[in-house]
Amino acid sequence: MNDLYCICRLERSDAEYAAEVALDPRHEVYAGHFPGHPVTPGVCLLAIVRACVGRALGRPAAFAAIKSCKFIAPVIPAEGERLRVAFSIAEAGEVRCTMEWQGNTVLKFAGTLAPAR
Repeated sequence: MNDLYCICRLERSDAEYAAEVALDPRHEVYAGHFPGHPVTPGVCLLAIVRACVGRALGRPAAFAAIKSCKFIAPVIPAEGERLRVAFSIAEAGEVRCTMEWQGNTVLKFAGTLAPAR
């Protein structure tokens, strides 16, 4: 899945982060999900959230719990488009995230990070 997406930019302002993520619309995952009508699988969107949080922390991230996760709209890959991932990390490891695609909110997420290993 490493070549499905690329975190192109990550910025921080206090405890708030903003990332831009490019998807590869030619990736093989879209051949099966779904042929002729590609949609980014929800599990891939969650992997992107985890990767962005890990980049912000400077180490691999894992979630101990997902408190809420709402997939609001599909992410249909398009050349040159970028996901916008806005998230915060609280002292207690609470992560809140909103993901936008083409100006529309597509994901809302809240979870708790697993302790660092």
